[in-house]
Amino acid sequence: MIEMTLGRNDGTAMPSERGVSAILGFILLIGMVASISVGILLFAGDAMEDAEQRSANERVEQSFVELSQQMQTASSNDDVSHSIDLDVGQSGAVVKKDTGHITVTSDALSKDINLTIGTIEYESDDGTKLAYQSGSVFRETGNETQVVSAPPIHYETETDTLTLPVSAVAGEQKLGSGDVSISHTNTTTFQEANVVQNEDVTITVKSDYYRGWESFFRNQAGDTSVQYVDHENRTVEVKVGYIDLENAFDSGVTYSEDISDFKDEFGDEARVGNMPEMDPVIEQMVEDAKDDPEDDIEDLGVVNGDEHLDEGMYYAEEVNLQDNSDEIYADASDGNVTLIVDGDITVSHNDAEITADTDDEDHAFRVYLTGDFNMDKGEVAPDPSDGTAKAEQLQVYGTSELDARFWKGYFHGTFYAASDDWDGSNELVSGKKDKYQVVIQSNPTFNGALVTHSSNIHADAADFTYDETLEDEDFDAYPQGYELPPDLTYLNVVKHEVEVEQN
Repeated sequence: MIEMTLGRNDGTAMPSERGVSAILGFILLIGMVASISVGILLFAGDAMEDAEQRSANERVEQSFVELSQQMQTASSNDDVSHSIDLDVGQSGAVVKKDTGHITVTSDALSKDINLTIGTIEYESDDGTKLAYQSGSVFRETGNETQVVSAPPIHYETETDTLTLPVSAVAGEQKLGSGDVSISHTNTTTFQEANVVQNEDVTITVKSDYYRGWESFFRNQAGDTSVQYVDHENRTVEVKVGYIDLENAFDSGVTYSEDISDFKDEFGDEARVGNMPEMDPVIEQMVEDAKDDPEDDIEDLGVVNGDEHLDEGMYYAEEVNLQDNSDEIYADASDGNVTLIVDGDITVSHNDAEITADTDDEDHAFRVYLTGDFNMDKGEVAPDPSDGTAKAEQLQVYGTSELDARFWKGYFHGTFYAASDDWDGSNELVSGKKDKYQVVIQSNPTFNGALVTHSSNIHADAADFTYDETLEDEDFDAYPQGYELPPDLTYLNVVKHEVEVEQN
């Protein structure tokens, strides 16, 4: 007898096979859910750890800020010991002696002042560093250093005094969370550094946190104060005090407040920085021109026609060139030509011109004005009878209150109207553009360099080009006998030594 096997040959599973498949599917589902749950738990765990680390870093940061404040208080008090409940987590902090240097140099000093500084440093598990150094607190993450609390370096405008207190921590030890005592051990003053009138002062900081020091000085004194950053040697060099304008035109635009660059016309040639206002010099020049007993300065009155100026100094109440034959021609082939205008300058005809002819000599035509500059049309440019026209050959200087507008025409030269507090209403333009001190609109061509509070380019056809011949030039911005008053007269350098100990 032949036995028959129960089953089907069409590929369909029998009931027992279906049961096995269902069981396997259920097991796989449980495995997938378990894997996803583990992943969620791991992600949640990482997120919680990150949040806890950030919270811990914030607590330590606030503790370091309080430590900095107490260190500053202790520096001015010889007799009283101060204490703080320091929070540095489980990692603790390390006091390091002589971790950096601050060097002060100036031609007004008989010798350089070299000061060593120490650091109190905390490093978290995520690599974030917090450091107290000479009154400041820095946070470092990777290659980025931020200023959490600024050092107590300050400038007093009323007395023209720069105060530079340097705090140095003494000893080397490890600090844990808990009570810490802070005591002042010694103060050294540098009386020979007191008067630095008519000289600049260079401050060089060598520190692992040099990027933080660089950021502080850029924010406080402007980009132009930072002279040099040496990443390899972790050093930043800063110049403060008297400025001679030699570097005023090293860039196409130097602005203290804001620029609006319509289609990136300024490009890489724009930088932020504070340059000295020319008001004191221009006001003195106008006063001297009005009261000139020796007639060294020729009075032109209101200039609204054709003027030929040779080497020397001239005074005008106003310049208004509005006809095709109107031209101021400055012949600077034999020496510098200076025009002092106690009012506005307006160029409003296509053929009106202000021209400087240096005959390729090392001279310049300098214009100083107390009013506004409105170039509606025409040309303001050097035109040497022999040689190449360069921006340095024609220089325009205005006060901090100047409004300027370039509508059409061609300007080739340097335009200087530095201001830290321009009032923000340009009366030569309308609409939203009036919030800029210098406005370039319509289709003018500007070839040279500009120093201003704020500037706006607002037209497709407007063309701004930096004259690269300015890069190698040292500028003498004033006629003989005039110069800017010093920005810095007194320098107060003090070194405080402070001891920090665990109670």
